[in-house]
Amino acid sequence: MNLPPNQLDFYKSKKIMVSGAGGYVGGQLVNALSALEPSLLTPLSNVKDVHLVDTWDKLIDQEYDIIFHLIAQTSSHVANEHPESDFQVNVLPVRSIVEVCRKRNFVPTIIFPSTACVYGLADISDGQLQISESVVPHPTTIYECHKLAAENYLRYFSQAGGCRSASIRLPNVYGPGQLKDNDRGVLNKMIRRAVNGEDLAVFNPISNCVRDYIYISDVIIALLSAAHCIDNLNGGIYNIGTGVGHTISSAFNMVAQRVGLKTGKYVNVNEVHMKKEDFLLVELRNFIADIDLFKSLSSWQPVVGLAEGIDKTIDYFMEGQ
Repeated sequence: MNLPPNQLDFYKSKKIMVSGAGGYVGGQLVNALSALEPSLLTPLSNVKDVHLVDTWDKLIDQEYDIIFHLIAQTSSHVANEHPESDFQVNVLPVRSIVEVCRKRNFVPTIIFPSTACVYGLADISDGQLQISESVVPHPTTIYECHKLAAENYLRYFSQAGGCRSASIRLPNVYGPGQLKDNDRGVLNKMIRRAVNGEDLAVFNPISNCVRDYIYISDVIIALLSAAHCIDNLNGGIYNIGTGVGHTISSAFNMVAQRVGLKTGKYVNVNEVHMKKEDFLLVELRNFIADIDLFKSLSSWQPVVGLAEGIDKTIDYFMEGQ
């Protein structure tokens, strides 16, 4: 993972906590941070009662310089079915973490991975699909409402001096690593199926919807850059992505093609017709990230294109067979 030399030095002196360290992004972030040899690294996973201040009062036993907060419930379907429990996982921990830090009189940097889904079915003028942070969010599920609420809590706390923060809106993340069985990480699931010789299904009408797929190492470097550049980013909400869009159908077909080239075994991509009513509104979205703001303030930029990223992920799943 290629970080600028000044970032390497920056992390060596820091005390860092990573909540949600057992998740897909959290686990890889911990691996990257371990290699940077910070003065203290505390990974948290399987934390119970995350909505309670007392929980965080026990966990935050140091004056941490940086808290990467990745504990989350990530299924839009689950959030709609259980809104109260989703609120307890996706919103209340942010408030509780800041309350504990304020009680102990220290001001941490909090980096919060949010979701580009908060834009919902954003109304983009002039046919432009790239969405910047100036576009007003239109959440269409409870999950997105709660992620947006957490972003706004952090914006407020940053303005009030309780923390320094940056919320990073992630698009579709993929790449090596194991994902939990929920409704995220669809591209990884398609790659794994193709490697296993299984045909892929793409659902119409969402097959022609556009997504911005970002490789996991680009996400990790963005999160690390956000903490390093917090003086420029404090209190803000930022998009990351590649700035390049692919329809779901074209991405799945690229998976089938790349797996075939590597293994000699080609799988089919079958279109399955369904009713619009079978999908959540957010699944009908088109999204390409406008990443100019974050790039200008952090010097970060994505480096892994979709074909290269799919190839790397194919290799990962083939090695696991």
